[in-house]
Amino acid sequence: PLLHSRTIVLHKSGDPNTPSNWRPISIAPTIYRLFTGLLARRLTAALQPCLSPFQAGCVPNVDGCAENSFALQAILQTIRHPTAQ
Repeated sequence: PLLHSRTIVLHKSGDPNTPSNWRPISIAPTIYRLFTGLLARRLTAALQPCLSPFQAGCVPNVDGCAENSFALQAILQTIRHPTAQ
């Protein structure tokens, strides 16, 4: 079935007899991964014009973490050292 995935466990490191040293990985069917990837690309392109210019997270070709970190740093700098005008 399309919406079922198979879950396997991979050993991370350490004692294999300790359950916390294993991590579960779900493997979805290939056709499902292809479909959801195509859907994500089309939705991203269609919704791009609706996004705020201030949206920086999960936007293609935008380093949202760097942009938001820079903006926060600039705001904090302005608060700490206001210029007299």
